[in-house]
Order: sequence, then C-alpha cells, then structure tokens
Amino acid sequence: MDIDGAPGPADDARRASGFLTVAEVRGLLPEVVVLDPGSVLVGADVTLAAGVVLYPGVVLETRAGGSIAVASGARLGPGQVTVVATAARVTIGSAAELGPGPVTITATGADVLVGDGARLSGGCLVEGPTELGAGAQVLGTVAVRDAELAAGATTASPTPIGGPVW
Repeated sequence: MDIDGAPGPADDARRASGFLTVAEVRGLLPEVVVLDPGSVLVGADVTLAAGVVLYPGVVLETRAGGSIAVASGARLGPGQVTVVATAARVTIGSAAELGPGPVTITATGADVLVGDGARLSGGCLVEGPTELGAGAQVLGTVAVRDAELAAGATTASPTPIGGPVW
C-alpha cells in the first residue's frame, strides 16, 4: 500500500530500499504503537517487541546483514530517530527512550547496545562499538564511539543525577 492506502511507487521504493511497505508497518499495530505508519521506515531485519512506541520520522535501517532489535516498552521519538545497522547488531533495551530531539545510532561492523531504561536525547550520536548500560543517559549534542557507559538510574529519574551522563 502506498502512503494514501493504494499500491504504488512509494511502496515500490520502500521495498527496493529494504524497508517494509506502509501496509506492513501499519500491520505492526496494535502490538507496536506506530503513531504515523506513513512516516516510519522499518527495515526487513528489524525486530520490534510488543509495547514499542514509534513516533513519526523514525528510521530503522539494516544493511549488509545487520540487525536491529528493540525491546518492549522502548520509545523512539519524538523527534528524528535514525538507527542504521550495517553488518552489525543494534540492541535497544526495554523502556529505553530515544528522544525527544534527534538521536542517531550507527553501527558499521561493530555492535551497539543501549541498555534497559537508558535515555538518549537532544542531538546525540552513538557509533559502534558502544555499550550503554541500563539507565545510562546521553543527553544533548554528544557523540559516543568505542565506549562503555556504566549502568545508572532509569528513564523515570527526573534528572541525570544518579547515573553516568555524557
């Protein structure tokens, strides 16, 4: 199905680029909350657990055997969230929050792990190899690569105090 609900060139372009069609993204509902199926791009090698929330503008792209797994309760957005896994694995833990604001994760030949309850927001860039522990927070215009960030507070914590922050 094309963006307006009829088969067409947008779905052809999505499929040719390795993404699900609009109808296939819509088919993720109600287990995965997709707030605007026409504006979300989900790659064929992406696993989304029940309870994941995808805001408009989310891009989950897999290339060259890469994969992305998003655990239950994770929220991607609001804001542009882009995750690209090229010959690598990106794992986003349960109750993790990517956004508000732009968040980019790129894993090219090196894995990225975002732990349970981690919070990434405000223009951060995370590149593999990186492991962000449970409750870790990467806030603002920050780039992280080849790093390990220890566990911290969960996303329920109103401030970054209580966990490591970059």
